[in-house]
Formats: sequence, structure tokens, C-alpha cells
Amino acid sequence: MIRVRLQGASSPIEIPKLNNLNTTPATLTTLFFREDKPVRTVTFEPGGVPYFFLDDICEAAGWHAFSSGRVDSNYFPSFGKRTAEGVGEDGAPFAATVLSPTGVFYFTDLVDPGKGQRVAAWAKREARALCPDHPKNDPAMFLTLVWNDRLPPRPYKFSGYRSEWCALKDAHTRAVITGRGIEALRCGDENDWATRWKTEEDAAWDKVIATLSAAKAGVN
Repeated sequence: MIRVRLQGASSPIEIPKLNNLNTTPATLTTLFFREDKPVRTVTFEPGGVPYFFLDDICEAAGWHAFSSGRVDSNYFPSFGKRTAEGVGEDGAPFAATVLSPTGVFYFTDLVDPGKGQRVAAWAKREARALCPDHPKNDPAMFLTLVWNDRLPPRPYKFSGYRSEWCALKDAHTRAVITGRGIEALRCGDENDWATRWKTEEDAAWDKVIATLSAAKAGVN
């Protein structure tokens, strides 16, 4: 078990290491997307990447909990999520999916990139403030090429990732032109997530999420 202290709690909470790996110190804390939108985070080593609780991200974005199923999509990268299991303050066991900063970006892009871009930007800002010197090759914190050197989805204007994505694309373009030629670059562009990830099944899923989120907004 890992000893974890929740911000403001009088006693530690015990949870196992994510995915039942080795035991290292972990810390639970709460950040605020807005005053009425708390988002719990967990880090698993001093100065480590903060992971955001998926349920709280959905609530902050105003999405129905059903939308959390998007993290099970084939297009959601493995480095974007982990699973936390443990025992809460009330003694009850819990299991929660937590997202890395880039995991929040991929998740919001899969559900509704327009509506979710400000949540993605907020998660990025909080993470970078907590880990200002984090290695830039960590895909949990920074955008990197995925799935056989494909670019991530093109970020929306206010997602906080547009300049980072453009720099990644420029570097990728130079590498492709230098190493494999213009034709390879043209083929690589066809692999851009933004032009290929939607399928009929995805579209049906989007319709269900939109309906449930609209109903939730009406209730609130």
C-alpha cells in the first residue's frame, strides 16, 4: 500500500501503486478549474507528473459521465491514462481512471475538442507549473509523435497546445523530407489523426454523448 495524504485531510489515505506496480510515495491534492469545479490530482513520486481524475474532468467540462468511455477508444494513447485503486477516508475501496496532462488533451479532443479545449489548457498550465523542469520527451506531459510517427490531433486555438503541435509538425516535416522524401511526407500527412479518426461507430458514440450532456446541462 502507498501512504497518500489528501490535501486538507487529517490522516493519510492508503492506495496501492497505479497498476499494482512498485510502491513509491504518492500524493493526492485538489485543484480548481473554476471555483465550483474541483479536480482531484495524484502524483506518484516527488515532482512527478500530476494525473487528473477522469470523473472530475468530465464534471469540469460539463459532460455526462458516459463520455468517460472515450478513454477506451483505440485512438486513446496508453500513456494518457492509468488506474488508481485503493481505500478512501471512509474506509471504502475505490478504483479511478486518472489522466496525464496530455491524456486530458486527447480525451477532450475525442469527446468535444471545441468545448473541452479550455479544460485541456488548464490541465496543461497546472501540470507545467508543478513540473517546470520535466523532461520534454515524456509523452505524458508533452505532445510527441504517436503510432508509427503520426502527428497527434491538431489542437484547437485555446487548447494551449497549438504552438507545441506546430513545432512538432515542423520538426517531423524536416525529418521526413531529409530521411524519406516528399512522397513519404505526403503519405504521412494522410495519417494525421485529424483527418482519419472519425468512424461511423465514433459518430454514433458522439451523438449519444451529446444527447446525455445536453440533458445534464438542462438539469443543472
